[in-house]
Amino acid sequence: MIVNYLIKRVKVSQIKHSMNQFDFSHKCPLESWRGQPVPFSENETPLDLMTLNYPEGFVELFNLKPEEAIASAKKGQTALDNSFYLGPYLFHCPGLSPVAISNFIFQNMAQSRSLLFYYFSSINLDYMSIVDACRFLFSRVAFSDNTDRLMVIFESFASAYILANPYINLSSEDLIRIGMAAVLASGFRTNKSAMPDEEFLSILENVKLQTSCKLKIIKSINQEPIPLFFSFTHFSQDPDYTKNGNLKKIGGMFKTKKDRYFLIEGYILKYYNDHSKKEQIGELDIEGTVSSYLPADKKEGERLVIKRKDGGAIGYKISKGVRKKSNHTEYIAYGNDTYDLLCWINTLNLVAFWKTLKNLACKKN
Repeated sequence: MIVNYLIKRVKVSQIKHSMNQFDFSHKCPLESWRGQPVPFSENETPLDLMTLNYPEGFVELFNLKPEEAIASAKKGQTALDNSFYLGPYLFHCPGLSPVAISNFIFQNMAQSRSLLFYYFSSINLDYMSIVDACRFLFSRVAFSDNTDRLMVIFESFASAYILANPYINLSSEDLIRIGMAAVLASGFRTNKSAMPDEEFLSILENVKLQTSCKLKIIKSINQEPIPLFFSFTHFSQDPDYTKNGNLKKIGGMFKTKKDRYFLIEGYILKYYNDHSKKEQIGELDIEGTVSSYLPADKKEGERLVIKRKDGGAIGYKISKGVRKKSNHTEYIAYGNDTYDLLCWINTLNLVAFWKTLKNLACKKN
């Protein structure tokens, strides 16, 4: 019975977070806004784990140049040519950044599934609760905004867990949905509030688990969220999913710059004439967009640019309450503070990611 071991609490060390919301200096961070990857004990370490020999300076080199580090390690350990050995070799090496791990794994999509499967199979998943498996494994990879890579992560998780627990009455699709729901509940918490039980249950609507078991999962996740890492951004404090403030928006027939008050509300970026929010004049769906930073040049100041990934028209104009689709393919906004612009860009990209993941989770239903 899966119910008996569904929830086994893992003690997550409390780590003091940086005062800065983002740490832009670290491309391969070791700590997210929810802490470091969840530590495991000897109980989770396989008895037949191979001898692990790491060259001097391996960790530092891997976090900067993963391919060079692995090439160096393979010189005296030819077994590392096989994903069966390389997966545990990476998983059990302390100090490797989840971002560097994912960058290395996905450098070759053809081999990524095999390597990630053995990477996830590197600890004893036998009789481990699904929630604990999510914490141990998902805190050791960086999530991408690429849907193909996302699916490889969740499918590899499901395959590794089922292989270790063949008796469970859950399909691969069930485990994928549980994994997605656990990640969503850990990361996308608007107003710093937990995901409502109803929303969590709706994602797991067709999963073959009793409602009481699903509620135990969300309760456990809300108490100890998974530390999450991303390949496209990094946060060292809680993301502000309701970020708001003034930016200069370029628009109109003469492409003039005007002060506008911007506000993220759910998966929508709204903007108003001013902070009183009495008159909304436009909005755009954050779903399917990518936001980027352009530094100042001779003609223009620093700015953020928002485009749809498919290159299509973006946003809506609102006049007297009437919403009309815009024919523009990009939104441009200017600011006087580089840090604030970067905060906007990273938050918008993270919100877009959460929408992508939620769409995948609901699609699976």
